[in-house]
Amino acid sequence: MKTKTTSVTPNHSSLLQDMLAGPIVAVLSAGLISGIITTIFTISLVSLIFSGKLAKFVPYGVGWFLVGAVVLGLWIALSSSYRGNVASPQGKPAVVLVLSAAAISASVNAVQLLPTVCMLIVVTSLVTGICLYLLGYFRVGNLTRFIPFPVIGGFQVGTGWLIVVGAFSVLTGHKLSIANLATLSTPEMLWRWVPALLYAIVMLLVLRYKAHFMSLFVLLLGGILLFHLVVWGMGASYLELRQARWLLGPFPKGSLWQLPTMQHVSWGAISSQTPTILVVVLFAATDVLLNAVAIEVATEERLDLDQELKSTGLANFASGWVGGLTGYCAISLCLLNHKIGASSRLTAVMSAVVCGVFLLWGIPLLDYFPVQVLGGLLLFIGFSFMKEWLWGGWSRLHTIDYLLLLLILVFIASWGFLEGVSAGLLIAMAIFIVNYSRTNVIKLELSGAELRSNRERRPEETLVLDEKGQQIHVMKLQGFVFFGTANHLLEQYRDLFETETGRKLPLRFVMLDFRAVTGIDSSATASFRQMIQSSSAYETQLLFANVSEDIGRILDAQGLRATTLSLLGDKTHLNDCLEWCEEQLLLEASHTAPKEHSFALVLADMFREEDVEHFRDVLIRKEFAEGEVLFTENAESDALYFIEKGQVAAWISNPFGQQERIRSFGVGAIIGEMGLYTQAPRSATLIAVEDSVLFLLTKETLDQLEKEQPLLASSFHHYIARVLAERLGQANNVLKFLLK
Repeated sequence: MKTKTTSVTPNHSSLLQDMLAGPIVAVLSAGLISGIITTIFTISLVSLIFSGKLAKFVPYGVGWFLVGAVVLGLWIALSSSYRGNVASPQGKPAVVLVLSAAAISASVNAVQLLPTVCMLIVVTSLVTGICLYLLGYFRVGNLTRFIPFPVIGGFQVGTGWLIVVGAFSVLTGHKLSIANLATLSTPEMLWRWVPALLYAIVMLLVLRYKAHFMSLFVLLLGGILLFHLVVWGMGASYLELRQARWLLGPFPKGSLWQLPTMQHVSWGAISSQTPTILVVVLFAATDVLLNAVAIEVATEERLDLDQELKSTGLANFASGWVGGLTGYCAISLCLLNHKIGASSRLTAVMSAVVCGVFLLWGIPLLDYFPVQVLGGLLLFIGFSFMKEWLWGGWSRLHTIDYLLLLLILVFIASWGFLEGVSAGLLIAMAIFIVNYSRTNVIKLELSGAELRSNRERRPEETLVLDEKGQQIHVMKLQGFVFFGTANHLLEQYRDLFETETGRKLPLRFVMLDFRAVTGIDSSATASFRQMIQSSSAYETQLLFANVSEDIGRILDAQGLRATTLSLLGDKTHLNDCLEWCEEQLLLEASHTAPKEHSFALVLADMFREEDVEHFRDVLIRKEFAEGEVLFTENAESDALYFIEKGQVAAWISNPFGQQERIRSFGVGAIIGEMGLYTQAPRSATLIAVEDSVLFLLTKETLDQLEKEQPLLASSFHHYIARVLAERLGQANNVLKFLLK
């Protein structure tokens, strides 16, 4: 899928261009309908929060939330990296605040109630705004994606359930619970919530097959008209209906945006809701990122996730000062607008303006707004949250994940939202630990016969290592080693010695390669200590290779690398460990120091006795001091080298820009033969490890030999072919075991 890039930080020219994007009729229509839907949805959230003791303060809530919706919508419309980002107050933060508002209602007096709830809403939006901005500023927003998927689903389902419970409170004045079933089953109560339930079901069915914002608009308008037709047919009085709470209101005349005096705020009650405020932050951060990803998939445009966090953060911070509810991208409106080609900043701006227009001139209409339609809309929203995960999750989620989702729902319904969220995270962490502990921390196991150091060996040394290489064992570790995986590693390590009877030779050296290990915890060191004790019992050396600085500090604090450091010093790369172990086996095999392999023996193996001097005469002798460069990577290949004395090493640049040694060569080794034949640039940099003497055979000299002494050149080619075949065989053996 090709992705188009969008403006990350809109400038004046791009803003104007984005404003005029799309057909003007579609843009204006989409903006008008998006604004009406946002207004109605915002009012439904007001009724959700301001219920019970707070019901009489609904007009204040409408004023605060609509002004906040205007500020929020305009800010995000003009600063988002997505030009069609329609923003509105959101249901999840509202549900969380319902619980906080109820708790505050029960803990403060009548004078403190409205100022304290107002300040709770303000503080929540301000804190959410600051946190979102910081997540975007420090580019750590992706951390929220580490929340387990079934836990997010549990949040959604729990949110849906609480919205449904809140809808019943709005419709009947009673909470949906087992204790209230008898009350809710009376004829009077049935007339209040059954029509709203049927209305919500109709909305679900229609929008399932006709997912268009016009469908939602028509359903809302149709519900309102149907209610008033029934009222007209029954000849009921609007005053009686309003007194019986079948209609919203009455709303006072004049401006609804009035913030109460702050002198009566109960700051203790607000501070007690700190965990709840943090849950709102978590919800907002997660939803902003998930919504942005959903827009990227639907529109094939690449958004700046950090810019979305900063834009939404500043918008909530500004909205909070006027009493606005926490909000962000209304994903359904954004995607529906995109489908009809109305993804324009003008669409988002107009949606916010409509909220403001309604606040200034449309409030009298709320006196005639049916509570059943409002409650039905809340039921529809709650059921939508639940349907997506309870029905859709059955086929998408693993059984364990789906059960966790249901468990979170039970916790939220039984004990509360914060308790359910906390329990879900803890259970998800426990499941992850159990599943991760089943992962084999040993990525690969190889013997010294299968994996060799990059030290060039003489043929007789190769034969010894082929025979005795089983005495070396390499365990390549991976992942994070903690108490769950360390015990399994210990068991596998002990199995090495319990199967000794099947070995021809005893195990002498074991290396633990930490190159692919991301970290260890302190409890894992106990397992490593037991591995060292087992090694001592079987007279085996346990060496730690490729240990990072952080892991090394943990190991050294327990003295676990003492043997490795005493034997190898700071040369603890896996190749260094392998080379040291090979040298010990070679030393034991000869019972003396390894014999020096002379250049003369190589020539004797390559040519007839009478040809040795002829070939030596055409070579160029060169001396290199320790640390001197023979040739560099990507240099021209114009000669090969024979080592008569000393040692040299080949180095390459790894993907991280660091120099890494890939092979070392001693006396008698041949270097650079591939470049001599292919004329390809040097594949590595060669540096003298110690003072060395080398003989050079240039390409020009070899060409001359082929013309003047073809038999001599043929013997040389035959020997080089044999060397390359041996090296290829060794590489194939390693590859074969790596592919196991």
